[in-house]
Parts: sequence; C-alpha cells; structure tokens
Amino acid sequence: MNTRKNKVDYRALCNGPERNVSKQRNDKQERWSTTKLFDLDLIEQKDDLCLVHYIGWDKKYDEWKAIEYVVDLKSVNENAEDLLIHSIKVNIKQTLIASCVQNPDVLIYIQTQQETYENLFSSVDKYLSLKEAAAIFGNNFYYRILNEHGDTVYIAPETLTIRLKCNGVLVEYTTDLKKVITHKGFSCLIKFVRVCGKVADIPPI
Repeated sequence: MNTRKNKVDYRALCNGPERNVSKQRNDKQERWSTTKLFDLDLIEQKDDLCLVHYIGWDKKYDEWKAIEYVVDLKSVNENAEDLLIHSIKVNIKQTLIASCVQNPDVLIYIQTQQETYENLFSSVDKYLSLKEAAAIFGNNFYYRILNEHGDTVYIAPETLTIRLKCNGVLVEYTTDLKKVITHKGFSCLIKFVRVCGKVADIPPI
C-alpha cells in the first residue's frame, strides 16, 4: 500500500461521465475530462479496488477505483511492451459503450514499434480467442459494466483480431527541390465486434 507520504508517480484513467468540478485552490469551474490521465496518490488498496486522491483537487473528489485503471508510469515507461498492453486495454475499454447497438464494429489504431509488436504477438496478423487475449491483457479486459443496473458491453467471442500495419511513407521536397521520403512508422490495429447485454451475458473465458 502506498500512502501520501510515500508518493509514487501514479496516474489514473478517469472513466466516468464528464462533470463540472472546482479545484481546491479556487472556485473556477472546470471540465473533468473522461480521457485525461490524472496525477494521483494511492491512499489505500483493498482487493481489486484502491482509494485515490487526485493531486491538486479537493479531498471530496477522492474515490475508489478499480486497480486496473491505475498505472505506475515509471515502470510502464521502462518497458515498451507494457505500455502497448496498457494502451490496448484502455482503448478497448473506452470503446465498450452503449452506442454499440448502432455501430457494433470497432477498429482501433495504436502507434507502436514493429519490434514491440512482434515481441508480444507471434504473427503480423493474428486472431486471438478471449482466453488467449486474457493471458496478455488480464481477465476482465473484454467487458465493461456500465452502471449499477448491470448494463454491460463486451467483445463478442471469435471476433478479436490484432495485426501490425505499416503506415507508409511521407513524401516531401526540400527548398532546393530534392525529394525526401520519411517512413511513418507502424500501428497496431485491433478489430472486434461489441455486444450490449447484462452481466450474466458476459461470455466466460
């Protein structure tokens, strides 16, 4: 357990709805983004939950969060594979929303390095069962329970594919009209179909 006196460079992803809040230092109303990473202190941990304090915000905004949304960026940044895994998990969770009824197909692009991708996945184009993916991303990566009523969005079994895509090249010319070609790097593409249901509908792995 980390206390405020023993600070670690933790950050958390706020995954709740946007809301207006005031900073402790003044009464100015500001928008709390749902996708921003917040500096925080990890105050207490119980099983899969942790009590967090957002640095620079009033104590009344302290809250319990699932431990999966808290990441130690010091350790992650030392390992490109861990960073890619975390990015994939967060991006998948962000797409598991109720609007999936109108648009169930999901395609996610994440910038990465070829070596990092190949160290994680054995082939450039790979189908992953939920069980195989859970061994990499954690057991609850593929579903999101949206509210206290048990409304849930999850990845449909046998629809998850991950592949490496070359982003091509950028062509431009210098002031003396010489052609310059720059490689634009690689992206990890994650594709799946999402389904809306209830907690009882979550497919086992």
